[in-house]
Amino acid sequence: MKTDRIQLLLRLSMPVTAMLVLTVFSVTAFNQQSGGPHIDEQPCESCHLAGDKTTDKDAALLTTDQKQLCISCHPASIQASHPAGVQPSMTLPDIFPADWKGDLNCSSCHWIHKNKHGAMRTAARGREFCTACHNDQFFERMADGGISLMTSAHLDQGQSFEDLGIDPFTAQCLSCHSDSGEGSGRPVSISDDRIVRHTSGTNHPVSVDYDKASQFGGYRRKQQLPDNMLLPSGLVSCVSCHLGFSQDHGAVVTKMKGSDLCFQCHDL
Repeated sequence: MKTDRIQLLLRLSMPVTAMLVLTVFSVTAFNQQSGGPHIDEQPCESCHLAGDKTTDKDAALLTTDQKQLCISCHPASIQASHPAGVQPSMTLPDIFPADWKGDLNCSSCHWIHKNKHGAMRTAARGREFCTACHNDQFFERMADGGISLMTSAHLDQGQSFEDLGIDPFTAQCLSCHSDSGEGSGRPVSISDDRIVRHTSGTNHPVSVDYDKASQFGGYRRKQQLPDNMLLPSGLVSCVSCHLGFSQDHGAVVTKMKGSDLCFQCHDL
């Protein structure tokens, strides 16, 4: 049974999840190239205003916002991830520099160039990494104690559940929230037909191609959906309805007033 295989893989993924805490920000999980050359093979003017005359003094002056430049090659990294291109609410440690605008951005945590491209600026991982900026109270207010945030700054760890037809965002959610998961969150189960069943009695399919489903009618166009209703690779996922990377972890993307959440997609 496919369900048995899912449960087996989820059990096997537990020690792997612990290892991921140590290698949590590996850029290879997000290296979804857009077809262009690697950053070190691109002309300087593709990012820097000064082009091939760029020096250390003006290297921070870019052709557009740094986050936009990064997601042009790493589109999955910004979905359900730590905010980027925002003013930090605390003083950043020297090891995590803000950009020229004072914003926390991709380069605050990652090295950008040469053999360090995408590597983290520090060897700290998990709680030690997060508490370099955030205090313990920030996580204690969360339902899961911050486990979900401290495991990864980008929810998509690139886990391979493709043979089961499960998108990687849903796979990571299930690694904690399934009956065999290691987290303290509300357990859910998934059936052979990829229906996620919540303990509350709410059921919904996952890893379904939204565009294909909408061809049958009764759905809103993808362009009409809220920005925080994510469809990774065009698929309905746990993060389509739930906030994955948020202080209010697991909350629904819109208030559950009647069936408002359902009507974000369903046009009945």
